[in-house]
Amino acid sequence: ERVPRRPLAALALLLGATTHGLGANLNVDTTTDSPDAKPGDGQCVSKAGGCTLRAAIEEANATTLADTINVPPGTYALTVASTGGPDFAQSGVLFLNGEVQILGGDAASTVVDGGGKVRVFETEKDSTISLMGLTVQNGLADGANGAGILNRGHLKLADVVVKGGRAKGAPLNQTGGGAGIANEETGTATLLNVRVEGNTADGRGGGVSNTGEMQIMNSTISGNASLTDDGGGVVNEGVLSLLISEVTGNRARSGAGIDNIKGSVKLTDSTLAENAATSDGGALFNSGTVTVVNTTISGNTAGGAGGGIVNRAEGSVTLNNATVADNTARGEGGGIASA
Repeated sequence: ERVPRRPLAALALLLGATTHGLGANLNVDTTTDSPDAKPGDGQCVSKAGGCTLRAAIEEANATTLADTINVPPGTYALTVASTGGPDFAQSGVLFLNGEVQILGGDAASTVVDGGGKVRVFETEKDSTISLMGLTVQNGLADGANGAGILNRGHLKLADVVVKGGRAKGAPLNQTGGGAGIANEETGTATLLNVRVEGNTADGRGGGVSNTGEMQIMNSTISGNASLTDDGGGVVNEGVLSLLISEVTGNRARSGAGIDNIKGSVKLTDSTLAENAATSDGGALFNSGTVTVVNTTISGNTAGGAGGGIVNRAEGSVTLNNATVADNTARGEGGGIASA
């Protein structure tokens, strides 16, 4: 049984987010996408008039204080063409720096849409960013990772949906992964009551890619796909913890649920179900360290070995009060196999 959703105020406290910071409260009042007229002047006034989400972010980026951006219900489509790189959110991606908290109404009513043309959010190294009560959808990372959100700093998400992202690979480069969320080596990410669903990558990590540190709680990673690589739901090369969460219905070559590449994964009170690999490891493909506690792995399939789990020789999997049942594979080990 899933833990009930908590009000945003409670989520803010749980995440340690700033609810009464020393900075400004910036109130978005239009869904138009337009950059700030005079970035850094302390006034959220866009070139098109009104306080847009983009203009509010620019003003927040320009201060060293902890600013809060209040975003009312609506669909915020990103339409300002990219100039090719972070430019304090003047164009393309909504680039976040410093200490910024963005509060939407809720994930059902407050939507930030990349329109299939641009990454939605990108955070700078050493930044501290909180996103609450939003849907982040239809982002594009062309020859890059992280179509919905690319994180290099300290990111906290609560009551957020990340969906419909598309990460395309670049020839000869290991890119095009983490179509929903990409957490890079310098990044730390905490996800509470988050849904990552329906994202598609050419590379590793249809839903999530992690090379830093990530904690996922009371969340669902579902219906994501890696079209040509591994880790349909999640690819992990860092430190990953899933607590009271579900990884379901994802697709990939191997490790359709989770592909752990020499990283560390702990699964507690969670479910990996109905993930499908065309090759090995329907639920989990492991070459690192995995600890599974009070978790169910069931109904997963593999075209090769290990409908549930495939563990490579250099990897280790510890099962504590875990259920591995009703998984199927065309090769060896319907439940668990070694490679």
